[in-house]
Amino acid sequence: MQQRQEPVCKSFRDLLLQHAVDSLDKCLAPEGRPGLSLCLLARARLGNVPMPASYKSPLDFRRSTELYLALLSNYNGGSEDGRVAKEFCSEAHEEASEANKSTSTSVGPTAPTPAAQVSRLFR
Repeated sequence: MQQRQEPVCKSFRDLLLQHAVDSLDKCLAPEGRPGLSLCLLARARLGNVPMPASYKSPLDFRRSTELYLALLSNYNGGSEDGRVAKEFCSEAHEEASEANKSTSTSVGPTAPTPAAQVSRLFR
């Protein structure tokens, strides 16, 4: 008798989160666009999403704090594109700055709930 395995995804929301992680990891991979601000921000907002054991990320795992720091580096890097992005994406710059401040004074960020992860992607 074959044992039934517990699915990794408990809900459709979990499946969406896993697909988002996969897409954003590919975006941030060396052969993708590793410094693309949009992907850095979205992946940082997702945080640590449980993935299937078979999942092989195309990049080394990076904590949300590292992703936010990379985003701040884009904005503060001195290029014209970075200054324009900082001006027109002030909410993202503020979010990354706040995340950087909060993690420098605490042990680490608490993992957001799946519902918070999905809602943060679309604000």
